[in-house]
This record gives sequence, C-alpha cells and structure tokens, in this order.
Amino acid sequence: MSFTGPGTATLAQIAAATASTTLFSAATNVSGRNFYNASTAACFLTYGTVSSSSAYTTQVAANTNYAFPVPTFCGQVTTSWAAANGTAYTTQW
Repeated sequence: MSFTGPGTATLAQIAAATASTTLFSAATNVSGRNFYNASTAACFLTYGTVSSSSAYTTQVAANTNYAFPVPTFCGQVTTSWAAANGTAYTTQW
C-alpha cells in the first residue's frame, strides 16, 4: 500500500483534561492522523467540536493507540478524559 501525502508530519503533546480539548484542528490535505492516549484514564474521542463521556465517536482506553481509518477525517477532533492525568500524543501528516 502506498499513499501520497504532504511529506511532513506534525507532532503535538496535549495535556489531559475532563473538559473538551482540541486534538486536531480542521485541515485540508490530511493523509493520516494518529493519537496515543498516554494517560491512566480512558478518553472520549469525538469527530467534532464537543466531547464528553456521553457524546463521543470512540472511547480510547488508557495507554492505547488510535489510528484514524482511511480515508482520514479532516475535520476538528476533540477529546475529554475520565480523569485529568497524563497526556496525548498526536501525529498528523
């Protein structure tokens, strides 16, 4: 499998929070996105602008990776955690 992308990966580290937190801003020309929940708490990942434990796209367990399916969602992605501890590591290319 091969793909054509922008050729540059953008990495970020985001502190865990119980309130909605932006992981990825809406973007164009996104080939892929990856998220690692480096927290001891589960997080609630949302394809959209508001995330909570009762409204989310997928739940990501503590210390777990989530690779976005292809074709990659290019809109805003937010998350919130069950407890505010740890961090998230994101990569977008």
